Amino acid sequence: MIYQKHKQWFYNCQKLAQKHDSMGRYGLVAIAVKGSRILSIGYNSYPSKKSGGSLHKLYTGFGVHAELDLLSSNECANSVVYIAGYTNKGTEICSKPCGRCSTLLLNSQVKSIVFLNTQGILEILPRENLDITIRDWR
Repeated sequence: MIYQKHKQWFYNCQKLAQKHDSMGRYGLVAIAVKGSRILSIGYNSYPSKKSGGSLHKLYTGFGVHAELDLLSSNECANSVVYIAGYTNKGTEICSKPCGRCSTLLLNSQVKSIVFLNTQGILEILPRENLDITIRDWR
């Protein structure tokens, strides 16, 4: 069940994602929330020719995922992570984290992850289900 507080925080994350344009492709934003406080915000980004084609060793050639940027900014233990994304045309996209990002979030002790699934439905993934889901995504 998605509670109103999760819907409100996800909406706030969506507003940030709509404003974030990652080199004209799409923008993904992740926010870590504990109680009523934002602990960290992460944005996806793509490598430029100046950076040598990679921004982080885990994502060689792919840039940095919003979740990784989120975790590099601050301590996110016991927080709820919200992930939202939009295309450059303003269409919502699935914001389910990849297997690598799920592993990083699991290792960072987050409480749960809230994202938009492939059917366009808001979904919450509690910590106790993260390890099962990670095995499914590999």
